[in-house]
Amino acid sequence: MALVCADVAVPHQINFQNPATLVMDGIIDLHHDVMTFLVFIVLGVVYVLGSAIVHYRANEAGHREFAPGMAAARHVNHHTALEVI
Repeated sequence: MALVCADVAVPHQINFQNPATLVMDGIIDLHHDVMTFLVFIVLGVVYVLGSAIVHYRANEAGHREFAPGMAAARHVNHHTALEVI
C-alpha cells in the first residue's frame, strides 16, 4: 500500500510531488531557477529601498538629514540625467 500512495498529493503539502514525467521534472527545475532569480531581485530592491530610507530621512522639523559623509547625496534630488539612466 505504501508504494501505491508514494506520489499522491497530501493536504497542506509544501513541496512538489515527485515528478512522473520528464516534462514535470523540467517544470520543477524552471521553478527553482525562477525563484532563485526572484529572491536575488527582491533582496536587491529591499536593500535599495532601505538605504534610501536611511540616507534620505527627514527630521521632526521636516528638513532632510544626510548621513555623515553623504554631502554628495544632496544633488541626487531631481537629477534628470540620473532619472533617465
